[in-house]
Amino acid sequence: MIYEDLKHSLIADFNSIRNNYYLTYGSAYLMNNKECTENLIGNSYQTIDLTALGINLRDKTGKEILIECFLKSGLRTTIRELFEVIHVYCKQTNQTEKLKQTDWFHFIRLLRNATAHDFRFVFQKKDIEILPITWNERTITKKMNQSHVTLHLFSYQDCWKIINEIERFVNEIE
Repeated sequence: MIYEDLKHSLIADFNSIRNNYYLTYGSAYLMNNKECTENLIGNSYQTIDLTALGINLRDKTGKEILIECFLKSGLRTTIRELFEVIHVYCKQTNQTEKLKQTDWFHFIRLLRNATAHDFRFVFQKKDIEILPITWNERTITKKMNQSHVTLHLFSYQDCWKIINEIERFVNEIE
């Protein structure tokens, strides 16, 4: 295969993105575990004192805010990296048209763009022309321009679903 090294790199990058998503959820789970959070107090990791984090995680409201921000950060990073990695690979291997034919391409492209605008949709003329876009019974419409992406539109579970769909695509392409 002419693009064999690129494909190996794509698969490695994809696996890293998926594993980071796992780590995000595993970490959020541990932040909900009182024993784990108490162990942060008075300890450090690679010279960073974790006491303040442990104290904030003791407080119910503080914990909820920290975990929500952390999970959104993981979601933002996953969306951005998934899109970039597969888009760059398809450009390099002349498979962009194949990518654009998937039912998730424009959906995740618009989500990726929203992550660059603090999870706010900012549609360009070319975006408006293709709307509405639906993936997995979730629809992005023209009316959403300038609105925030909500977890109702794209949840953490939806992100896992799109990871799996993109993985199937990665395995199918050259």
